Amino acid sequence: MRGSENFDDVETLQENERSDEETIKISDNKSDPSDVCNYYYWSIMFCIIFTVAVLAWMYLYFQLIKRKKLNLTGLDIMFIFLGLSTLVQFGPMLSTAIHAGHKVFSYSQTGCKLMFFTEYGARHVISLLVVSMYTYLQLGMRFGFESIDRKMKTNVGWMIVLIVAFEGVFGMAPASYVDVSTKINLRTRCIYSPTMVISFHQVTSMVLILRSITPYILPGLGVLLAELWFSTSSTSLVQLKLKDHSLQRSVRSRLTIVLTIVATFFSMNLPFAVVILTEFGLALGGHLYSIKALCNIKAFLVVIHQLWFLVAPVIFILKESGDDSSDLQPGLKREETPA
Repeated sequence: MRGSENFDDVETLQENERSDEETIKISDNKSDPSDVCNYYYWSIMFCIIFTVAVLAWMYLYFQLIKRKKLNLTGLDIMFIFLGLSTLVQFGPMLSTAIHAGHKVFSYSQTGCKLMFFTEYGARHVISLLVVSMYTYLQLGMRFGFESIDRKMKTNVGWMIVLIVAFEGVFGMAPASYVDVSTKINLRTRCIYSPTMVISFHQVTSMVLILRSITPYILPGLGVLLAELWFSTSSTSLVQLKLKDHSLQRSVRSRLTIVLTIVATFFSMNLPFAVVILTEFGLALGGHLYSIKALCNIKAFLVVIHQLWFLVAPVIFILKESGDDSSDLQPGLKREETPA
């Protein structure tokens, strides 16, 4: 099986039946006729986002240490984990950008397995943290942030265990199927292990589930249904945001941060998930489609997807205000009595 140079993620294992002559014929990139999808330019954009995002997360950590020292809230702790997960998932993404955009092919068996394990696992860990922020805010608005923060700070170890377990559950399956190809023209690629009997439909099903359905579509539907359910009692987070003038400053700050994080996460990732579903639906149905158009759309949506990892720390830095330790009572009880 021959791997194609896909920029969208480390999924470089799809069958590529086009000959080099066909690739050159349909290319619009005059600087590199073989780069049909303009991966070189997309990879440069990704590297720029990667660099700025790392700087933004470093600045966020510096602000947390400077302003709060060890007096962290539960939201602060989740942002720390989110930043670390972001840096971890940038590893396979950077490798893919170099691979697809700069024609660097050098993998080992361990490298292929670790890359797939990290990419698929980190995707789900990040979704878990975003949904956890939403859950944290719902619980804090009802039962008080002080007790929630205290329990989170005393159970950081269990949170780490949960994150590692989540990464393993969703990353182990793809990693177990991956191997490295033999050297061809001094190049190595990640391929599905030739010693395992797996069909195209089995591979496609796994990729569809682990790249779009479980990390983005199902969590997005879960958050949407939760908001609709709580809206029946006028306690959805969106409704509370519309009347946040009755809430204390620290509660308003958390409400703004979490709602913006959740909204931007799903709005910037669901289009990519839908394109993945469309692509593999066409492939499974045997339908013809423009490879050049689809891969450029996917590359653009991957850049948008990665841009969120820059948006997230910027939102926190701009919106987060210092929480007063005495201002952590249940948000739903902050209604002010008219004079």
